[in-house]
Parts: sequence; C-alpha cells; structure tokens
Amino acid sequence: MSDTQNTINSLKSVIDNKDSISKVKERPNNYVDTPEARSELLELSEELLNVIPNGFNTKGKIEYVNRSDENKRLSLTVRLLSAEEEMDIRNDVENAMRQKNITDIQYQMYLTFCKVLSRATQASSLCTDGDFKGISTQSFSQLPLSELEFLYRSYMDWVEKATPSPYDIPQEQLNTMTDELKKKPQLCLELERRYLVPTQIYFITLCDKQGQHIKYLEEENARLLQMES
Repeated sequence: MSDTQNTINSLKSVIDNKDSISKVKERPNNYVDTPEARSELLELSEELLNVIPNGFNTKGKIEYVNRSDENKRLSLTVRLLSAEEEMDIRNDVENAMRQKNITDIQYQMYLTFCKVLSRATQASSLCTDGDFKGISTQSFSQLPLSELEFLYRSYMDWVEKATPSPYDIPQEQLNTMTDELKKKPQLCLELERRYLVPTQIYFITLCDKQGQHIKYLEEENARLLQMES
C-alpha cells in the first residue's frame, strides 16, 4: 500500500465519528405497523426531540436597541424552527410570488424575513410556552426594511450559536489533520467538505498571520535602515 493511501486511511480513521446518539441495529428498512412498532417509534421520536436542538427544547432571545434612543429596547423570545416549518415558509413564499407574478429577489427576502420571524416568535405545536408572544407577519411587515432585515440577521446569528455546526471539530483532531496535510497537501482532495472547511480556514489564518509578520519585519527593517542613514 502506498504512503499516500496509508495517510488517507489514517485521516479517515481520525475523522470517523465514533460518537452517536444511539447504536442503530442492522435490520431491513421496512416498517410494519404494529402496536409494538408504534411504541418503539414513539420512544425513538422522543429521544430525537430531546437530544437534537429543535423548536421543542431550544429557545433564546434577540435584542434590539433603537439607535436613536438607547432607552427604547426590545427583547424577543425566539425558538428554532422545525424542518416542516422551514419548508412551509419556503412554499408560502414561492406561492405568494407566483400569485403576484413577482420574481424580485428583494421581495422574496422581505417575505422570508416576516414569515420566519413571525413563526420563530410563536410557541411550537409540540410545546406551549407563555414566553412566546406570537408577533404576526403583518406587524413585521410594517417595519422599515432595513430594521426588518436587522432583526432577521440577529435571529439567524442566534440560530447559528444555538445549533452545533457540522464544521466544528475538536482541536486535537484538527491538529492531527493539519499535521498530515502539511506533509501531503494533495490529501485535501480526499477530504469531505465538513473537514476541508476548518482545515482550510486554519491554513488561511496561518498565511494571514505570516503575512502580517513579514510586513512587520519589512517595516522594522526599513526603520532600522533609515536610522542608520
């Protein structure tokens, strides 16, 4: 076996995800509707909802401060949206644009902002919570577009923080991968996107720091030459 293949296998063993929510038993992908199967499916559904971040168990707040008067502040309780809700919103936006015969991307964004924010401020169908006020899309539509977009971006920033990124990998694992890639950069062609992104960010950051250091040395050298002259 070649050295390259050995290194590829080494990388693959590093990036193998050994941790899982539960071990899946090997069995045919056929569902038989029986009381026992329904009971088992219900348990799996509850496990999924309790373990994975979602609108059932994950909520937070986004803050808005009036830039002209800091005493005017707004705090909105929001939650994550389910896959079904996101698809419903997408279909609603597409249908609305089709009915009005509008293709403007800005109008599409405006509708998306209003519908996402409205749904995110409402309690989930799986869990009623008094903290959610349920602001209507009509209310959001009356805001200036720039402020509406600001609220939407604030919400999406919260979503990013509230959910684990598929590109986050442990530092020790990243160090091992970058050490291998330093030796054989061609291995980048073998990596999946979720592992390629953080390693490339690492190398870009490293190059930036080296560039800054080189610039500092050049300026320092020029300063010393000027002092000598």
